[in-house]
This record gives sequence, C-alpha cells and structure tokens, in this order.
Amino acid sequence: DSRLDDARRARAEQKQPLGGGLAADPRETWKRLTTIRDQAARDVLKLSRTRMEVKSLRDIETAIEARLAETNKEIEIRRVENEQIKDGRVRIQQRAATPIEPTKDRRIPLAAAGFFGGAGLVIGIFVLMSLVQGQLRYADELEATDRMLPLLGVIPEARAGDPESVESVTFALHNIRNSLLLYRKPTRPGGTVYLVTSAVKGEGKTTFGIALGASFAQAGYRTTLVDFDLIGRGMTRELALDGRPGLAEALSGTLTSERLHPSYVDGLTVLPAGLQDDDLDHRLTAEDIRTLIDELRQRADIVVIDTGPLLGSLEVGLLAPMCDAVVLVASRGTSSRLVNAAVARARQLCSNGVALIFNRARRLDLTTSASYSSFRSQAQDIDPSKRTPGTDRGRLLRILSPQPGSKQEQDAPRS
Repeated sequence: DSRLDDARRARAEQKQPLGGGLAADPRETWKRLTTIRDQAARDVLKLSRTRMEVKSLRDIETAIEARLAETNKEIEIRRVENEQIKDGRVRIQQRAATPIEPTKDRRIPLAAAGFFGGAGLVIGIFVLMSLVQGQLRYADELEATDRMLPLLGVIPEARAGDPESVESVTFALHNIRNSLLLYRKPTRPGGTVYLVTSAVKGEGKTTFGIALGASFAQAGYRTTLVDFDLIGRGMTRELALDGRPGLAEALSGTLTSERLHPSYVDGLTVLPAGLQDDDLDHRLTAEDIRTLIDELRQRADIVVIDTGPLLGSLEVGLLAPMCDAVVLVASRGTSSRLVNAAVARARQLCSNGVALIFNRARRLDLTTSASYSSFRSQAQDIDPSKRTPGTDRGRLLRILSPQPGSKQEQDAPRS
C-alpha cells in the first residue's frame, strides 16, 4: 500500500504546472521566462554603471585629499615665513669685539707654505719612485752592490762637441787598462784573456771592449779582439767586418792568419763573428773553445773577448772559466737587482777574478774620483780658444786611435 501511495503522489507532482503557478502552456511559460531574463540583464547593466560611478567618485576623492594635503603644507610654510619676516631673517648670536691691535694678512705665508709643500711632495714622489725601481744612478751605488768586488774605473758620458769629455773618456780608459794590468793573474802560459760582458744589453760593453783593446795596443801590447756574441755580433758590425771569415770558421777548423783581420791601430787584430751559422751555438763544446783560446794566447799578449749579456747568453758559461778575468760593465740606469745577479753569476763561473766598470757616468761621479783632480788640472791648462769640437761621438776606437796626421793624434795621451 505504501508503494502505491508513493507512485500516485509522484504522478500528481508530474501533472502540476511548471514555474510555481505558471500556466501549463509552454509558450506562455517561455514568454514569461524571457521577460524575467531581460529584466535581469537590465539590472546587471545598471549595477555595473553604478559601480563605475562609485570608483570614479573615489578617485576624485583621493585627488582632492592629495591637493588638500599640499595646500595645508604650503599654508604651513607661508605661516612660518610670515613669522620669520615679523622677527627678522638674520639673528645676531654674539656681538663683535672691537680689535685693540691691527691684524696681519696671512695669505702670503700660507701661499708660500703651499708652494714649497707641493714642490717637496713632488720631489719626494720622484725619490720614492727611484728607490722602488732600484736603478743605478751614481758610481757609489754600483760599488755598494758588493763591497768585495773591485770597481776598476768610471767612464764618463761622451758629449758631442766637447773636447774635454773626449779627453776624460780617453784618460779613464787608460786608467782602466793600467788597473787591469796590475790586477791580472794569468792562469795559463801565454797572453792574458779578458772577458767583457754586462748584465743586460745596451750597457755599452761592445764599445768599451773595442776601446780597451785599442788602449792595450797603443801601450805596445799585441792585442786581439774577439767577437763571441753569437746573436748580437755587435763588434763585427761596429768594425764593418760583416761577411768576413772569423770565429765560426776558427771553431770549425783552425785559427789562421786570414781569419784575424788587422785594424788601423798598430798591434790590434780582430777576430769577427764570422759567417752566419745558425747551428754554431748547438755545436759549441768546451774543448773547441779551450783550443781556440790557447791559440789566441800564443798569438797575442792581450785577448779581449766580447760576449752577449751575462744573464742570457750560452757562450758566457763556457768562456768564463777559461778566462783570466771577467770585466762586468754596468751603466747608469741599470737595475741594481740585475747587477747583483750578474755579479753572483760571474763569481760562480770565474774564480780568477771579476771587476766592475761604471759606464756613462755623470760629472758628480768624476768629481768624487781620485784621478779626476789630476786630469782636471791638466784640462784647465788647455786654451779654450784652441779646442776643436769632437767629430765622433759613438766610436771610442776612433777617439783612442785618430787618423794619422790629425791634431787629435798628436795630443792623444801616451801610456
């Protein structure tokens, strides 16, 4: 029975009209629903417009509040300014005292102090830079690098058109020659062999070696110059012996007279580097070098060998132990660190003796030299009107050995 009642109730509900009181006709129902939908759309549109109006009003309110804040701020500033105008813009904190004595103008002393202070600061910076760089500037600094190493001589810087500087160079070279003669300790029979080198290139060792050989020749010694600088070949170029047979051929064979070239200095012969041989440094042996040096000892009283820089040359390590002395040339401006390294290296290679030469010295180095006073007194005796300007600046060989018949040859110092 209960199931039957439920079925009847459901059928009755199905027969009830839709929409809660709407007509049972579907067309009428659809029309009413359409009207309700249109009304709802109009209400939504009206609500959206109302929201936009509310937002616009809020923005206007915010802008008005900002303008009001700025206006209040400006009003406050005007109020403070009005109060200051009433009281006065300048306020006197303390009354000035009447001076009882005239004041002094300190601008000039302060300007002078600033000038001398700035100049002292610049000088101090230059001094500090020179100390940091560690370059040689005076002969005393070179001697201080190693006090046990003898400083044989100081060669001044030659100046063009200054006869006195030429004479001082000649005088210094002759003094170095005499010191080497006193200092020499021959280790083998025959002539004495001097090796001339430097810490780095550009020190003037080649020019010094040529001039030293010319000085020995002028003193009556049979002298031979040897260009053993396998890379630089500076002595060969200086004496215009490029393309001539010399050292390379002597090491490959025997030392003959054709490989020893004469110069216009009596008693001075030159063994140039020889023809270009790129493999010569790879074929160098101590036995070949010792044989060549022994032959040179038998042919000459003095042998001056020019090599490459001590710190970067292969031939120096082979030659130095076979020589009687190593002459290390250091010029003004060279790093003292490199000079110390070269001195230590030379002492390791040559136990016979190492000597230092300071090249391109300034006048202060000469005035502190013991031999300068005697030369200076001799130079002052020369009439300045009779002095002739020097004709050669870079060729010390020509300074020591002028052309025959020239006045310089007549005035050249003799040993």
